[in-house]
Amino acid sequence: MKFALKEYEASYSKGDFSGTQVSEARILYLAGEISRRIGNEQAAIKYFSLVFERQKNAREASILRTK
Repeated sequence: MKFALKEYEASYSKGDFSGTQVSEARILYLAGEISRRIGNEQAAIKYFSLVFERQKNAREASILRTK
């Protein structure tokens, strides 16, 4: 999971997801969820906060819905 997190972080920072079916919101959400699962709460909060900040531009409204 740590490897996957590093890859998502690298993809986000490089912006290499642009032009693909994966949105910025999804990259941030996945990084946040992996961070949460490995116990890195500070990083999870950071990534989830970025998702909510960008909610106006997000294509995946389902990511932003809360239960």
